[in-house]
Amino acid sequence: MNKTIIIFTIFFCFAITGCKRNIIPDQKPQMLNKWLLSEAFPKIIYKLKHSSFCKDMQFIIMKSKEDEIINKIDDLTRDVRSRLIDYILEHPEIKIVLKHSLIKKNLPYKIKNLEICDHLVEYNAILTISITNSGHQDSNLVNVRFRALDINKGSLIPGFSIHNDDKKIAISNHQKEKLNRPEEIDETLRGLRELPFTTNQFDKLTEYLALNLTCMFRQESITEETSIFISHSKIDPKYKIIVELLKKQIPKYNQIQIVTRKENAVWWLFPETLCVGTNSGLYQVWLSLNDNKNEKIINGVTTCAYLKDITGASIIGKWKICSIPDKQEIGLLNIYKVKNGLFIGTLFSEFSENSPMVKQCIEISLKENNVAWSYYNPDSKESYEYSGILEDNKRQMFVKTKVFPSKLRQISQELILID
Repeated sequence: MNKTIIIFTIFFCFAITGCKRNIIPDQKPQMLNKWLLSEAFPKIIYKLKHSSFCKDMQFIIMKSKEDEIINKIDDLTRDVRSRLIDYILEHPEIKIVLKHSLIKKNLPYKIKNLEICDHLVEYNAILTISITNSGHQDSNLVNVRFRALDINKGSLIPGFSIHNDDKKIAISNHQKEKLNRPEEIDETLRGLRELPFTTNQFDKLTEYLALNLTCMFRQESITEETSIFISHSKIDPKYKIIVELLKKQIPKYNQIQIVTRKENAVWWLFPETLCVGTNSGLYQVWLSLNDNKNEKIINGVTTCAYLKDITGASIIGKWKICSIPDKQEIGLLNIYKVKNGLFIGTLFSEFSENSPMVKQCIEISLKENNVAWSYYNPDSKESYEYSGILEDNKRQMFVKTKVFPSKLRQISQELILID
């Protein structure tokens, strides 16, 4: 009886007298910039300084997308990374790996005039930034996550995950526009394994290596005569252009003198190409410096960049597209150039460049003999994914096409190089 009275009294209190209930109001979103400075960045600094799993590791910063690290970046993530780097540089004990910008290296000048001369060092960790839209398309809410990957172990670093949890994070309309712009190649990674130079970028490769070498002379406080002889002995003959370009690039910085006779040199420079993996087309290009007197390698004056050889498997040309098995001509794919390690092509609806164009600037990847590309057709509102293999000495492709959201089975096609 007493229990019934108590229950009735509580119900009567809520329903009639308006007793207060512990109702949690909707959380007001916090702006991204404020959250980064007040919460995310301080947590990152603390973990980089004190976590036993990542303390003293040397790392670079990249964008991640759906837990996959990518070599492209949007403008908002680029801005966040720039602010994070500035924040980290206030703590010199943290070992972030920075690279030179090659943008303004057009005119000769002495290396002492460089404000920043951080040569490329080996890194063993990657700090990733992921910023994704949250909720419906018109929403300004985002999810943000910072994680770290141990390169040597190939796994995420335990305990390193900074994200907004259930806290709502909002961005401005301008930041939303930056986030939704098309991603671009992250050129700050150029020369690293994640984004190697290609064999149509020898000028940029040698400019990069020349600047690294010059910076290291400065950092190692080499003040004596800097006459160098560049040797061909360790370079793969098909890459001898690297040596010739280095002879032009190194003197540009007005720090090192190149001599043509080795007996006149104080130092010998040995460019060397080393293949990474079997049939990968990926190389490391090393510059190592030897003392002419005792032929010993000079510690601390060695630099490296990655090079992707794309010349051995060029697919540039006009490809006739035929259906299988009836061999009817159904289109033309004109692959006309290479950009950032990808082939670029235009697809036509019939076997003629005068026919209606289906899609421009299709990016086509080639790994060994495997080809792949995809595109979206706004007219049909369908996505097309192609994957296949090169045969007949790279003059023939056999590909399978998936169409989304169509329920049709896979379409098989044959492409034949005609020009």
